[in-house]
Amino acid sequence: MFKSLLSNAEHLNWMGIPSLLTFTTIFVIALVLVFTKKKEMYEHLESLPLEDGTKK
Repeated sequence: MFKSLLSNAEHLNWMGIPSLLTFTTIFVIALVLVFTKKKEMYEHLESLPLEDGTKK
């Protein structure tokens, strides 16, 4: 099946369109999520690797 699919290159054009649309959709959703989060959440997350679990 794969051998016959890859031997005909004209079938590969339409296969790239869904993957491009999927990538673009996920990328736009990620951008929207990043830019709509509150700044306080990112301030909390940026200090997580440095915290030792005790409150100051």
